[in-house]
Amino acid sequence: MRTKLSRVLPSEWDIWLPLGVVAVFIAAAVVMVAVGFSFGIPEGDVERIHILYTEIGVQTTAGIFAIIISLSLMAIQFAAQEYSHRIMEYYLRSTVFWTTIVVYLTVITSGIVLQAQASSNDDVRAAALLLVATMLALALLIPHFLVTAAYLKPEFVVGKLIRRLDQGYVRGVARRGVPTPDAGRLLPIVELIERSIDRGDLTTMRGALERVQATYARVGAPEHDAIVDHYFLDGLLRAGRKAISQADEQQAAVLAIRTISAMRREQNASMVVDALEELGFGALRRDAPVAVGEMISATAEIAEQAKDMDLRARVMTSYAELGQRLVRADQRRLLRQLTGIVVLAGIEAAERKEVTRAQGSIGLLEELGHDSAEARMSQVVMDVGKGLQQLGTAIADVDPAAAQAVVLALLRVERTIPRHERDLLGVIEFARADLERLVGAATAPRAAVDGADGDAPTDGDVADAPGGATANDDPLGLADLWAGSKD
Repeated sequence: MRTKLSRVLPSEWDIWLPLGVVAVFIAAAVVMVAVGFSFGIPEGDVERIHILYTEIGVQTTAGIFAIIISLSLMAIQFAAQEYSHRIMEYYLRSTVFWTTIVVYLTVITSGIVLQAQASSNDDVRAAALLLVATMLALALLIPHFLVTAAYLKPEFVVGKLIRRLDQGYVRGVARRGVPTPDAGRLLPIVELIERSIDRGDLTTMRGALERVQATYARVGAPEHDAIVDHYFLDGLLRAGRKAISQADEQQAAVLAIRTISAMRREQNASMVVDALEELGFGALRRDAPVAVGEMISATAEIAEQAKDMDLRARVMTSYAELGQRLVRADQRRLLRQLTGIVVLAGIEAAERKEVTRAQGSIGLLEELGHDSAEARMSQVVMDVGKGLQQLGTAIADVDPAAAQAVVLALLRVERTIPRHERDLLGVIEFARADLERLVGAATAPRAAVDGADGDAPTDGDVADAPGGATANDDPLGLADLWAGSKD
């Protein structure tokens, strides 16, 4: 019933419903007085009037009043303990609470006064009006129950709090500024989200995050103001930190990351990336791989759509640091995810003829392959090899020199692989040979390859090269790369 009412009545139905009931009974009382209707109460019937004044006007109303106020406050106190102490604060300031108090106290007081002045000459219309007021008090139990029950639902409280984040307030934030999320109208919503995380109530958390994001899109983003962006993002970042701190609530952290990512606009992309990186690296420290994977995907999407080249470069730099940490944490699935994203970014850059971006992807893939090979992560190294092959093929027609850089990256990764990893070596060698045929092996610069090691090959080193190669069989001078191969 409460859901149907919320759909039919305006958004502030908890205000208009009790006031509407009061207005109906006031109108009925006015009409009753105008037409002289008095419920058939006979003039001079002191006994009946006495019953109306005492047993109905005072005793019954006072008893009901005490019960409903005490029960409603107990219920609201329970909800406040579960979610936020502010629920009690808002309920005590609600329209239905004060309407109920005013009506009941008016009826009780009127009954006492009329009883004290009762006589055989009393106007029966006064008793009739008191009877109407008592009916009003009873009728108010319906909206009182509906509104009190609604306050027990956190989504109802979130809705009331969200409506306070209107256009006027947001413009005030843009003018005056709110330095932290620990002040202002967003704070109660963030606190409720944090309590939902503590209780494992993902439904409430998801609903609150979605409404904050929708409110930002409606009244925050159109302001194009950095202070407003910071205000919303800092509030959600606080909720995200809370989610990250709960080791068993990775899904909560994922929801926070998705919400922050959805708030990305061209003017605040850098701030969004900052927030996502903080949550992602924090999740890695808390051993929350699902959240880290969500951060990788979110930042990759932002970098792909960003027009700012500096932002794209910064994301790749962040990936380089993240890759090193993932290797140390032995997060192989995340490393494979990161590798795939870097490969796709490099191929996209090659297709757009953005050679500098593509070269950044090549360098990052080489680092991932080298570190993974040293950590004996064979599947990750295979992914790096295949990715470099795809990237080299995509960029060969755009910039042959960049394709040669891919060949050199494969050679450096190949050198790090232990010789007993024959399957892995086969994948890397195939990828390298395929690219050498594509770009022309004779054009590969010997000096650049020698720079990968720095030590000149010896006769013994050359003799150990695959296939028994000699110095004369090595026109590219690549045998020195096998000199330091790990057995």
